[in-house]
Amino acid sequence: LAALRKRFWILKGRSAVKRVLRRCVVCRTENARCLNQIMAPLPKNRLVETHAFDNVEIDFAGPLYVKEGRTISKIYICLFTCMATRAIHLEP
Repeated sequence: LAALRKRFWILKGRSAVKRVLRRCVVCRTENARCLNQIMAPLPKNRLVETHAFDNVEIDFAGPLYVKEGRTISKIYICLFTCMATRAIHLEP
């Protein structure tokens, strides 16, 4: 703005420059503020030190369609998730 005012006087120049800077995509990404994500507290059974698969969550998935030769059959999966290590074990 100062360089422009040496040669020209732009009416409402300050607001025009602000408007251009607000609409500029490059300026918006470079001057963006980082936001901190607020994390939810962990459940108590995730905080206690235990062996793997002492605390387990169970989930069922399906039907999944499997083709064996010419026949198509449905299968279901039982998913065991360790609460301490987040390791998984699948059982058909």
